[in-house]
Amino acid sequence: MIPTGQFDIASPKLRAVPFAVYDDLHRGPSVFRNSDNSVAIVGHAPATAALADREAVRKCPERVLRTFPPGHFRDHNAHTMTFMDPPDHGRVRGAMASAFTPRALNKLAELVETVANATLSTIADDQDDGFDLIEAFARPLPLAIIAAILGLSIDDATRLGEGAAHVVAALEPTASAETIGTAETALAVMTRFMTERIGTPAPGLSADEAVHQAIFLFNAGHETTTTAIAQAARLLIEDADARAALAGGTAQWDTAVDEALRLQPPLHMIFRRTIAPLALGPHVIDPHVNLMIVLAAANRDPSVFPNPACFDVTRANSRCHLSFATGRHTCLGATLARIETKVALRLLFETFPDLALAGPPVPRGGPIFHGLRHMPVQRGKPRR
Repeated sequence: MIPTGQFDIASPKLRAVPFAVYDDLHRGPSVFRNSDNSVAIVGHAPATAALADREAVRKCPERVLRTFPPGHFRDHNAHTMTFMDPPDHGRVRGAMASAFTPRALNKLAELVETVANATLSTIADDQDDGFDLIEAFARPLPLAIIAAILGLSIDDATRLGEGAAHVVAALEPTASAETIGTAETALAVMTRFMTERIGTPAPGLSADEAVHQAIFLFNAGHETTTTAIAQAARLLIEDADARAALAGGTAQWDTAVDEALRLQPPLHMIFRRTIAPLALGPHVIDPHVNLMIVLAAANRDPSVFPNPACFDVTRANSRCHLSFATGRHTCLGATLARIETKVALRLLFETFPDLALAGPPVPRGGPIFHGLRHMPVQRGKPRR
């Protein structure tokens, strides 16, 4: 018997103080049934097992796609690998994987360093001590990298980037008709642009799939990394001991990046559906049940991460977080996101060791995508 509970993704409290909600969840069972018969998974072990399962768990995307109005938004999502089950998912993911080989990532790492240094030099040369960290640094860096991957100019990427946030916002289950309409308009522009730019599709992809994978890669490739960089910078700004440990070499940047991703994941939850009985520890979930896998709660499971609310840049198992999911739908760009965030943070605090908040960061997003809209900071004296 699966215990009952309640996790309401439309709750105002979840939007206002999500981590307090997740911490409360860990006072109860790690797997429980909601009043609508869906099953919420908040523990690290059952979440990992559900994500890794290849027999009983699927995305069943047609159920979600039917809830979208006909148009560019539905068509776009229907052609992206994030809304695909096998065998289409493996075919499309394989066609996209060439952009993320070790050789490709090594070249991109050099570009990340170059772009980050140039961007920070521009900020350092500015006479104004205050700036918006997101607009001036956390967004331009991943935008430039994804532009390079897709062969876009910075000007084109910047224009398209204005619509990317609208597309991501429309994926929230609480999105309004107006939000979806704005995404519809943005996708009409992006689809037309990418159709004109995409040449011969990669082997294994149709022309439509190539266009929509490019749009998906563009949106996912900078929106989530922008959030990762900004949230990690905020954690470090607020923790002088962590900055000192990193500067002094008693903590490693790789560990700090994963610890920040654990505490502040860009993606808080994902959804699946059972197609066969799913065993999670002592519980067996019937077929045809919707699953809510709360990644951000699993990342704060005290049985895996002692003192889970603490930002510990020396935490030995910080990389065990589920912020990139796991299993067949593990984020394809996870390694690149880690590289971008690590380089961004290291160079940011080397350049501006006295960086401080100049006001409260402005949040954005809903229950799934949780990030910052603006982050005013004061740079202090540059160390260059």
